[in-house]
Amino acid sequence: MFRLSSPTVPRETVIRCALVGVGSVGQSLLRIIKQRAQVLREKHNIRYLFVLVSDSSGTLVSHHGLDVERILALKTGTGFDSENFDDFDTTSKHPLSTYKVSLSRDKKANVSDRDLSQIWFYPAGTSQTTAEIFLNDQILPAETFRNNFILFEATPVNHDGEPGLSTVKNAMERGAHIVLANKGPIAVGFRELQQKAKAKRVNLLYGATVCGGLPVLNIGRYDLSMAQFTEIRGVFNSTSNFILCEMGAGRTYEAALKEAQRRGIAETDPTLDVNGSDTASKLYILFSTVISSHLSLSDVEKEGITEITKEKIEEAKAAGKVYKLVASAVKRDNQGGEEKREEEGDKWELCVKVELLPKDDFLALCDGWQMGVEFHSDLFGSMYHKVDEREPTPTAAAMLRDALTICGNNNFSRRD
Repeated sequence: MFRLSSPTVPRETVIRCALVGVGSVGQSLLRIIKQRAQVLREKHNIRYLFVLVSDSSGTLVSHHGLDVERILALKTGTGFDSENFDDFDTTSKHPLSTYKVSLSRDKKANVSDRDLSQIWFYPAGTSQTTAEIFLNDQILPAETFRNNFILFEATPVNHDGEPGLSTVKNAMERGAHIVLANKGPIAVGFRELQQKAKAKRVNLLYGATVCGGLPVLNIGRYDLSMAQFTEIRGVFNSTSNFILCEMGAGRTYEAALKEAQRRGIAETDPTLDVNGSDTASKLYILFSTVISSHLSLSDVEKEGITEITKEKIEEAKAAGKVYKLVASAVKRDNQGGEEKREEEGDKWELCVKVELLPKDDFLALCDGWQMGVEFHSDLFGSMYHKVDEREPTPTAAAMLRDALTICGNNNFSRRD
């Protein structure tokens, strides 16, 4: 008589993680991972364990893992309605600093003093910056990184890429894989980070940096990998696009910008959005990823939308046209014959400028929150892709997509 053996159920792989930047994108990432925990476990045999979470108030560390649901509650000021929290400040400007206190007072958490003693908070402005913490062996010992470590970086963009650039480099130094939503580090240090990732044998993925949830980089890098491109065009910045569309509906530039800020689309300081810098960074990242990394961000010519007046908008409407802030990479005619693909940088012109487009043009039809890209190549002809991104969830989902790619690439198998 044959006895059927029970199928072996693979044990889940624990991926230790750090999240730096707990704004709208970072919170969305935590929320998706929490909501899809069962799918991650059943479909991918993965559990993400956050041992470090950092925002502008400081850095929270626990080697046993932080409670994602509690962090979300602290950041949003919700979820503390029990009698244990009647006098608890849920509107703190430094919510991560209250994590340990909230845990100790929550009877449902059933946390021991020993567990509480292994949770540390390092306030911003002290001797330990987030970047420095990644190099501190006493705070993050070597075994932390030995077991499949991923850094999710989602801090706001700065023109010099900092402090994200230093955080990413230091995390790589310790052997962490990198997932970026913050485009600053990769736009400023593209070649340096690629070289460091190769030297340290870690993955560096940044799909969320260009058009959020739209897999622009994946399409160009993988799906069209055998093509010779002749032109790439796109509308990459939803803030400037929203402003131009609102002006088309009769608002002034100032009123449209104010409305974009009210809706949370534009930053308090929207300079990088409206002067073309954000679009230029995205164009440079896309071009460097799918065509050539031999150019620099400074090689992208750019202009913004601040010179577009209500009168110009009305004139364009009367002519059946619309203004769009368009990023374009156009290949010059090459009279000297074919060159190697990796040396193509000097054969291209990259620019960001306001263009007057026919109202039925593909990019002209990118309205409001929409972003779009056109790929023109020899093998695939012309391809058009668009996303309507009204909230940070697709960008956060793109970060998780990259993390799953990293897990697949490395066949993570060590388990806790």
